Amino acid sequence: MQLTWKVNSALTVVVGRQLMNVDDQRFVGTTTWRQDEQTFDATKADLVRGKFSATCIYLAGVNRNLDRDWTSDRHALILGYTVAAPLRIETFGYALDVSNMLILSTDTAGARASGRFKFDGAKIRYALIYAHQGDYRRINGQFSLDYEGVTVDAVYGLWSGGLAYEVLGGDGKRGFVTPSQTNNGLQGWADAFSAVGGAKTFVDGL
Repeated sequence: MQLTWKVNSALTVVVGRQLMNVDDQRFVGTTTWRQDEQTFDATKADLVRGKFSATCIYLAGVNRNLDRDWTSDRHALILGYTVAAPLRIETFGYALDVSNMLILSTDTAGARASGRFKFDGAKIRYALIYAHQGDYRRINGQFSLDYEGVTVDAVYGLWSGGLAYEVLGGDGKRGFVTPSQTNNGLQGWADAFSAVGGAKTFVDGL
């Protein structure tokens, strides 16, 4: 069940079970290539006013498509400002408390710069991301891990291509995790670069 309330032209609130994809789905996504998509029991508020946008999310549960569902107390806030087409700046924070998978309880904050432009007849898109992850509510003890990501893709006539580079940090005990993401699209379509157990990152990083 899902209820949508369009408060005004700038603010929309959605409550209930829903599909949810944020930016490139690295931190929140539905695993869209599967026939049985991941859904979220959540409250989501989207505010768009001119060049500024804000998304506030509360996740009560994640209905996964392969493994057991997760009961959670998760909060997310994404703030963005579009300077112009070649540059959009975002800051984000994800505070995750997953009661039936405690290893995934983390506090993540970061920033993203993205944009699009034309160069010598080609259409170029890019994104630069950095995030830092630590413990949330003293559940897993102290740790400090980083994530860096760069993507560039281009279209020229009938040709298109792209490059992506990511580093998910690890300290030998645990790796940087993004448990609500579209895992397969980002870490191998067959989970070739994913650790078992839902954490999805090896303890030495990736």
